[in-house]
Amino acid sequence: MEAAKDVSPSSFTVLGGPHPSFLPIETLGECHMLDAVYIGEGEETEVELAEAVRGDRKLASVNGIAFTFKEDAQMETSPRPFIRS
Repeated sequence: MEAAKDVSPSSFTVLGGPHPSFLPIETLGECHMLDAVYIGEGEETEVELAEAVRGDRKLASVNGIAFTFKEDAQMETSPRPFIRS
């Protein structure tokens, strides 16, 4: 992520997986290069997050993420239901 921010400081960086799913706020606090993390399954969340980054919706309306909204302030949104097959 540091490389992405070095090349394009305005790029939006996001990370998913077990660690950010269980410790989203802590992950954001420890990795200042991250803008957001996925919490749980990211397949549907990713589409909504892309819409928010593009400006079509607010980050706070995307369920299943945590994000940094001020220099040292993070927010966790509502959980996203599991995908049913």
